Amino acid sequence: LVFSALVIVFALSRTIEQAQSETNEVLRAARTDQRVTLKAGAGVVVLNARDILWAKAAGNNAEVHTGAKMHFCRITLTQLETILTSAGAGHARVHKSYLVALDRITSVIPSGEGGASITLASGEIIPVSRRYRALLPRA
Repeated sequence: LVFSALVIVFALSRTIEQAQSETNEVLRAARTDQRVTLKAGAGVVVLNARDILWAKAAGNNAEVHTGAKMHFCRITLTQLETILTSAGAGHARVHKSYLVALDRITSVIPSGEGGASITLASGEIIPVSRRYRALLPRA
């Protein structure tokens, strides 16, 4: 029983170490090359950080939208935000479920409840919550 517990602890520590190593490599690539490596489906997608227009949370996954395509990735929005911040790509959280490229915002329309909605250059309309409203240009 003790031996089984030690094997499980060892396996878990190796898994955690491997995940930390992968995270460090992804952050390094983001900082140096502005590349974002994301697990999607059975493979991996490598994107230029500046090509990401917006992202939407989908549980512990994210829908990452570029001009040409949407990628359903196995990453939380918080993890994606950390990677994009490391890349210096100019993205910001505007809602608990949305992240956008700030340089792609064409208009900000305030709502009566203190929030707003933004329109991106591609035409998408994204909600903005009161919590994140201060990050946006004045409307």
